[in-house]
Amino acid sequence: MLSRRSQRPPSIFDQPFKEDNETRLLLIGGTGQGKSSTGNTILRYRAFQAFGGGQSVTKSYKIGYAKIKERWVKIVDVPGFADTEESTAAGQNNLVSNELAKVSEQFPKGFNALLMVLSYKDRLTCEKQNFVRSALRHFGASLLKSYGVLVLTHGDAVIRDFGPSATLKQAVGSGFGQVANICGGRCVVFNNATDNENTKQFQVNKLLDVVDNMQTSGSRTLKLGR
Repeated sequence: MLSRRSQRPPSIFDQPFKEDNETRLLLIGGTGQGKSSTGNTILRYRAFQAFGGGQSVTKSYKIGYAKIKERWVKIVDVPGFADTEESTAAGQNNLVSNELAKVSEQFPKGFNALLMVLSYKDRLTCEKQNFVRSALRHFGASLLKSYGVLVLTHGDAVIRDFGPSATLKQAVGSGFGQVANICGGRCVVFNNATDNENTKQFQVNKLLDVVDNMQTSGSRTLKLGR
């Protein structure tokens, strides 16, 4: 029997694309932060290429979707933002800008949330700070405040540092408080490497709860380039 992670994605003919029953999420992150792996964890199959290392795997935006608890969740994974201040960063950021422009055209109704993915490991390094600055330049502080959700990956490292009763407050307090504030105080922790099905489900449910609360609090959909 195939594992959930290796199951084939749902057929496009199975997807109703009903706006009132669809949650659209935009994934952003720097190189090696676990962005694409987070998308795979949410959808429960390998929708996006994800490898460890210092080179960005995603070269153009990709779309993945799955039905989760009677709703369709659609995720768009864009290339990783540059996390250096070197001249080569300009080319990568131009690539991201071009891909976001294409995404804007394909998704005129926008997104329910923007997931800003950072690895908890090594705390808030200079590379991670450069990524946050790039995100602020691309989207603006107001947009991130309204639609951003900070996703801290490598949740296993949080447990390593604080024990099995580790709290979200402890994780955010380890140097990520300012980034969480940029995202309106919204944050979740993901362990993309876990094999525990209950943990996987809890993570996804928590994230979707955060996104749903954003909608009920009056946030409209995030429209790129507006």
